[in-house]
Amino acid sequence: MALQRPHIKTKPLKWTKEEEMLLYEQLKKDEISLERIKDLFPYRSLVSIKAKIRKMRIEKDICGKSYRQQKAEFT
Repeated sequence: MALQRPHIKTKPLKWTKEEEMLLYEQLKKDEISLERIKDLFPYRSLVSIKAKIRKMRIEKDICGKSYRQQKAEFT
């Protein structure tokens, strides 16, 4: 029997440029508080926020060169 993935129960919302800039400003800070970010986007799920953070870290190179070097050495 094959495992089935759970389906989302809400309609996905596209992130606006303003939301992305607000989230980017929060990510540039040293300390990232998911509770604070969740308060900024009350209509978004925590899963959606974490996925967007992951995507933005890759796209905007927030992780930095040292992270990529450590990742390359590990793999």
